[in-house]
Amino acid sequence: MPDQTIKCPHCGKEIPLTETLSLQIKESLWKEVEEKTKEKELELSGREKLLEEKKKQVEDSEKTIDQQVADKLKTAREKLKQEARKEAESAILVELKDLKEQIADKEQKIEKFQNNELEFRKKMRELEEQKKNVDLEVERKIDERRKDIEQKSIEMFTDQHRLKDLEKERSEIDKKIELFLKEIK
Repeated sequence: MPDQTIKCPHCGKEIPLTETLSLQIKESLWKEVEEKTKEKELELSGREKLLEEKKKQVEDSEKTIDQQVADKLKTAREKLKQEARKEAESAILVELKDLKEQIADKEQKIEKFQNNELEFRKKMRELEEQKKNVDLEVERKIDERRKDIEQKSIEMFTDQHRLKDLEKERSEIDKKIELFLKEIK
């Protein structure tokens, strides 16, 4: 190996390297490299542990976030269900109220129709009674007129008969007068 020299860092003098010194330096460098490698490995191991911890934290955070999202979704679903239930109940209440109003309206109309029917039937009975009364009154008047007519007919017949009798008598008197006049003449 050619003579190798190194410079002293303190004084700046060049020092020749021999095999022993070179071996010492190599060993020293090797130890240094090994120590630095171990340090780097420890540092890398520490970083790996840190990364594993961070990975675990991230996974835990993801699980927590997933759980929070699931909880929020569950809460939101429950809230939506309750709102939908309230809206449905409200719609049903409105429809029920409308149906009750329709039923009340129809019952009112039925009652009105029943009252009208009762009034109509009452008026029909009254009209029938009035008709019966009128018929009875007409019959009475007819009977009365018949009696009047009969009475008048009897009177007329009697008068006619009397007139005939009177005429007959007159005729007899006329005859007697005529006879008498004839006798007198």
